[in-house]
Amino acid sequence: MNFKNLLFTFTITCSLFFFNTSNAQNEYLISYEKIVSYPTSTFEFLLPTLIDENFPISIDSVFNNLDLQYTVDLYKVLYNSEHPVHGNIQASGAIAIPQATNCNLPLAIYQHGTTFNWDGVPSYLSLEHYLGSMFSTSGYVSLMPDYLGLGDSPYMHPYSHAQSTANAGRDMIRAFKEMAYELGITWNEEIFITGYSQGGHGAMALFKSLEEDHSDEFTVTACSALSGAYNISGIQEAVMWQDYDSPKYLPYVIVGYQSVYPELLGDFKNVFKQEFDGLNNFEGNTKEFFEILNQYEIPKTPINMIKDEFKEAYMTDDNHPLKIAMRESDNFDWDAKAPLYLQGCCDDEQVMIGNSKLTYDTMVARGKTNVEFTDYCNEYPEARPLQHNPCIPYCLLQTKQFFDANSTRTQCNPTPVGIKENENNIEFGLYPNPVIGSFTNLTIKKAINENVSLSLYNTHGQLLWVKNENQLATQTKINTADLTNGFYSLIITSETNKLSVPFFVSK
Repeated sequence: MNFKNLLFTFTITCSLFFFNTSNAQNEYLISYEKIVSYPTSTFEFLLPTLIDENFPISIDSVFNNLDLQYTVDLYKVLYNSEHPVHGNIQASGAIAIPQATNCNLPLAIYQHGTTFNWDGVPSYLSLEHYLGSMFSTSGYVSLMPDYLGLGDSPYMHPYSHAQSTANAGRDMIRAFKEMAYELGITWNEEIFITGYSQGGHGAMALFKSLEEDHSDEFTVTACSALSGAYNISGIQEAVMWQDYDSPKYLPYVIVGYQSVYPELLGDFKNVFKQEFDGLNNFEGNTKEFFEILNQYEIPKTPINMIKDEFKEAYMTDDNHPLKIAMRESDNFDWDAKAPLYLQGCCDDEQVMIGNSKLTYDTMVARGKTNVEFTDYCNEYPEARPLQHNPCIPYCLLQTKQFFDANSTRTQCNPTPVGIKENENNIEFGLYPNPVIGSFTNLTIKKAINENVSLSLYNTHGQLLWVKNENQLATQTKINTADLTNGFYSLIITSETNKLSVPFFVSK
């Protein structure tokens, strides 16, 4: 099937804006706002743009695996979470809730991957909010933390710091419990955890924290950790000494760790060479960090950013403060109780597959019998090379099957929408999609005769432009001449409704 000529024509349910300031008695939940609603057709037409046309699994099998059933309401949530240094601070995230009744719903916590934009997170409609929301189309409530220091959270993001990432996920569960009470949603107490790349490490961090420190409050049903750096201090640390496709990770880790280890790393805040001096003694927030980082051309071999004296101290001292900090975020060697599925691809150029293999071997040596490991290079040799991004759909599809096999959730009934089609459902088409030229055409069945705002977001959730119109005609040309290849979301907001139109640029 040639998905490059796929025509998106489907009906998307618009949602009324809904904002709620939480009950003053809530300990964690601050507020929630319904952003948009996605019918199953959103994912039916989105999925082919996210996978390679040579993907060895048929699109029909993909749909059968995902079991698309329910319209999904997406909420932006603000909540209180514990920062290792600053105590309780505001955190943000997205929660996707299926429109389902007559059943108790399980949780699927989706930890997102690395972003180099403070707003490239689920609550700001980054690409990954669709990935997390896919679990909700078959009856899971999907929790997608932005993490501390990203989204609407202050301070510097502690990148790949296990405890702060776990705290953001743990406290979002607590906030959801308060939100569920207000919305009348029943949770069946099942907790499924997953995430890819940084999210894989974050999934394992949350899994470990809930089992070791909060077993009296939560019981994890299963965890699927995908391509994560579980051995940051060893296998993953090695990449900073060689040519590496993602050299920005090193300053991100160092500055992020400095923000949560002020005493341990207090004497090592001036570690970058003179040409990167803006990163030395940095004490700003994540947005300011990215603004500085993006000014520099990072050397292909990351360690070449570091002053020689600091590099020498790190190499010769096994108890160097940065090594101690990194070891504290390792999460490959512990006694997992719930089923664990480790997945990745041997051609991954960003997160070494050895992280997953070491974790599997270590846990098996501990006598764990409920841990699995799959390297998709072995499962689908005809699809190689399976690098970091191409590996994602393999992992997520298998994760969905893994969760379903461990869940006791029952069939739910879709909630009747109860809205007349001409009022809140808009039939539209977007062609061509994927976009192969300088424009694409948005067609809607009925003009929107009220003030309309068109907002374009890229795959990182960055707002690229906003256009305000007195009305939206049935035919609108969208200029894509300046867009690079990738995924985009066109958000159409009127006085009463909001909808999201996903599309892909492939010039």
